[in-house]
Amino acid sequence: MEQLENKARYDFYRLYRVHLETEEHVQIFKELEERCDSVTFYGHARHPDQYLTIMIAAHKIADFITLLERYNVSGVVLVSGGVDVCLKFLISANLFTYFFPGK
Repeated sequence: MEQLENKARYDFYRLYRVHLETEEHVQIFKELEERCDSVTFYGHARHPDQYLTIMIAAHKIADFITLLERYNVSGVVLVSGGVDVCLKFLISANLFTYFFPGK
């Protein structure tokens, strides 16, 4: 039986799907990936008209929303409140590779 204290917790994290429409968006998200350890990227910002899936730590959600609004980046919350539940659903529905290509 797995001990609770050894299990990683993702309570209140959010999983976002964002659309990088411009070169400015690409540069912003490259910098975010390099500088912020509270954000997990599933893929890398490389070119305009790209979609990225990003997991945001609970204490950075407000800052992330501000960033999306300030730079007019469109995004949708894929799951809120428990990322591990979402990942289990994606895997069971065979959608994991759609949202996380190359994983």
